[in-house]
Amino acid sequence: MRWREVRGARVAHRTAFCAQSLARARQHPLSGHRRLTETTDRPLVTFALFAYNQEQYIREAVEGAFAQTYEPLEIILSDDCSTDQTFEIMKELAAAYKGPHEVQVRRNEYNQGTLAHILTAAHLARGEFMLVASGDDISLSERTKTMAQAMLMAPPDVVVASADDIVFDDFGNTFDSERDVLRRRKSRANDRIWFLGATACFRTVDLCRLPFPSYRVLFEDLALMSIFRHLGKVSLRVESPLILRRAHSENVGPIRLVEQQDKWAHEARALQMIASVSETYRYAADAISYFGGNADKQCKRSEFMREYACWPDLSFPARVLLLAKSVRHGYARSVLIRLPGKNFLLFVKYLKSFLNDLLSLAKAVWRLAHRAVV
Repeated sequence: MRWREVRGARVAHRTAFCAQSLARARQHPLSGHRRLTETTDRPLVTFALFAYNQEQYIREAVEGAFAQTYEPLEIILSDDCSTDQTFEIMKELAAAYKGPHEVQVRRNEYNQGTLAHILTAAHLARGEFMLVASGDDISLSERTKTMAQAMLMAPPDVVVASADDIVFDDFGNTFDSERDVLRRRKSRANDRIWFLGATACFRTVDLCRLPFPSYRVLFEDLALMSIFRHLGKVSLRVESPLILRRAHSENVGPIRLVEQQDKWAHEARALQMIASVSETYRYAADAISYFGGNADKQCKRSEFMREYACWPDLSFPARVLLLAKSVRHGYARSVLIRLPGKNFLLFVKYLKSFLNDLLSLAKAVWRLAHRAVV
């Protein structure tokens, strides 16, 4: 009964929520035909670089965009109302650029969040395909060329392609991500729409058909996968690492290489991310409902994630009920270790950290002993 009341209360909101975006999509220059340039039969492609408070990383990200070998290429440097010098650095680099690509620098009037930021750029983009890049990552020079070729050869139901990545930290250390890539792909072998958002290349017109969110949505890939799955779209994987993906303490996504010493502070940050995931599924539910689909699954997932994000404030009986819900949503293991409360969770986290350090030490000793024998 509760979900029927919620859905009924949102009907008017959903209509206004999507009408403006869909009207823009019908007027978009790519709607209904392929845009080719006057000098080549290759389509114009848009490389959109999105940044927010990333002044220490943005130079390398912009230089990666400028180094793309594909032509014709439109580059959009878009800032989500940063409070540091990110936008000023972007303008400085664009003004000094003398290369072949067309460069546009822009800034949102307010902080929109990842998904709205991407959709705003999509409505400005003139390219048939739009690659997305983060202001703290570095795209390799062949990225646009490789992704554009893959999308050109793909069937029309392929709405997005994504590539592999190489993860590195602030000290320049790189990590072999092949094992993680294989694990992710194996766990989603039957999911034809799964893609890695940090390396994505979209059909621009499909992004322009999506409703514009009225609230901040940070995890755009989760929302888009739910919506595209409902629309019968599929994804494509390019099995090449085309992005250097930076791992640091301010990552929005789940790169786990950087972990804070204060385990409870780390948990608080994780709970903020879970609350953002709740908003992500809320948006997916609104969009799917507008397109005529049944969004009960997304609505219930949103409510569960919202409750999960508040688990420290729940009583023990309420945490037991949360555990029961978590089984349906695939979070039983993570909720189970939180069932006894904060102190038990901290004990588990510190124990895990200690065992990991002990294992690393054992591996180092074994390597030294092996070298001594050889």
